[in-house]
Amino acid sequence: MIEIKREALGLYRTNCYVLIKENKSIIIDPGFSPEIIEKMFAGTKPLAILLTHGHIDHVNAVKALHNKYNIPIYMSKKEDPVLKQTTPAPDGYVRDFECEYSDLKEGNFSIDIFDFEIIETPGHTEGSLLIRYENNLFTGDTLFKGTIGRTDIFSSDPLKMKQSIEKIKKLNPDYIVYPGHSESTTLRDEFLYNPFFIY
Repeated sequence: MIEIKREALGLYRTNCYVLIKENKSIIIDPGFSPEIIEKMFAGTKPLAILLTHGHIDHVNAVKALHNKYNIPIYMSKKEDPVLKQTTPAPDGYVRDFECEYSDLKEGNFSIDIFDFEIIETPGHTEGSLLIRYENNLFTGDTLFKGTIGRTDIFSSDPLKMKQSIEKIKKLNPDYIVYPGHSESTTLRDEFLYNPFFIY
């Protein structure tokens, strides 16, 4: 049985998720406050950090957690340009990812007892992706309740986002959506009520 913990952290209230099973854990999008994230997986063995994309509010705590626990990091290599942006970071954030990470690509992906499906969804950024575990879908900033991620910023592409939406429409509507910001939803509800999926 999987346990999913969520905390909304930092200036943008970015959702960090911790998946716990058999006293082992996976961290998804640790954007801020590593001390809070540590409490989320306390008593378990952290196995890896998975990132839906490279925006600073999703990766800001990666370095601290990686250095302390020596756990591997996984993200699409297409996010390299996002990580190397030279624009100033918002107050309270440090732009110093400085960690080696392994490439996440479309397809099945396993870490110990956790079996994931990676679904590439460029649009918000070139390397944005969804992470599926069983019927749980972690969507980063690609899909939110009632809306989608921005496509007017560095590394974004409105046309690719439209193509990603069409791709998401083919997924199981019973999947529970765990977005990068705000509350959870289901694909079924998004297919019915999200204007970006209706029109």
